[in-house]
Amino acid sequence: MKPFIFLIGLFAVTACQSTERSFQITFRILDDERKPVTGAKTGVSFENANATKPSERIESTERVTDEEGHVVLGGTTYASGISYGANKAGYYSAYGLRYHFKDTRLLRWQPWNPTIDVVLKRKKNPVPMYAKRVSVEIPASDADIGYDLLVSDWVAPHGKGKIADMIFHSVAEVKSDRNYRGKLTVTFPSQGNGLIPFEVAQIDPSPLRMPYLAPAEGYQAQRAWRSVRRYNSQTMENEEYIDDSSKTLNFFIRARTEFDAKGGVAKAMYGKIHAPFIFDARGIDPWGHTKKQYVAFTYYLNPDGTRNVEYDPKRNLLKSPKREDSDYENLDP
Repeated sequence: MKPFIFLIGLFAVTACQSTERSFQITFRILDDERKPVTGAKTGVSFENANATKPSERIESTERVTDEEGHVVLGGTTYASGISYGANKAGYYSAYGLRYHFKDTRLLRWQPWNPTIDVVLKRKKNPVPMYAKRVSVEIPASDADIGYDLLVSDWVAPHGKGKIADMIFHSVAEVKSDRNYRGKLTVTFPSQGNGLIPFEVAQIDPSPLRMPYLAPAEGYQAQRAWRSVRRYNSQTMENEEYIDDSSKTLNFFIRARTEFDAKGGVAKAMYGKIHAPFIFDARGIDPWGHTKKQYVAFTYYLNPDGTRNVEYDPKRNLLKSPKREDSDYENLDP
């Protein structure tokens, strides 16, 4: 189980840093079906104004939830915010969450004792998948370049791939690192293959950021990303800036779809792409010297034919020749 550690960063502090104020919060820990989670370790971290050593500046306290999933935590701090999270075996942890108080009254942070919900998603059925963190330049501009998700490489002659699960077509005009225009079109060839956008309201604190199952229908065969900047050196402002990369926009994907005699899906591989999907017209070199476009994304593909996209990080079906390779390891579920 993941160590119970909170990183709170620097919170906004009050005008009078020497005055500590008490706070109290009730946490309600729920699972993905909004049922209470009993015995979940819940904690808060906050800044201690009276610390004499840097190592003692962050103070933490933790307790486990009762039968109704509740736990009350508190302390004293001069900062106007705290960090909190929870974990339990059999669930995906939620950590690095932050809460900021709105006011103070009688040496107490307000609101006093608010109730905050924390969702711990259950570990249901994590399965082996083909998973990789891709970060490469597209081999050629203004050309269709296939990518094989099971081989994790471009198709021949640009790589060792055999089947084009995704086709990348990029075009760009790069004058400088501040003046460029490019577009990337990604196509999933063959009927039934494609992607479905899935946007979250904010960056999910749970490592399982998407639903357990991919949709059965609704896959779009093509999607485009733009990378544009026109910078005015006289006004020192962008006259135009477009970056379709998003930290909250994920995608479900379906590949290698086969149909039965009645037109129904007989076989397919379902998966997902975690945000952000990055396209940069300038390439890896931000000054555009390589004349190739850059793309980065993290994908997962389940070969068992089900719509289950809950990945088991300990069972990646892709292996790197390197002993340790972050492209294949430490990926979220």
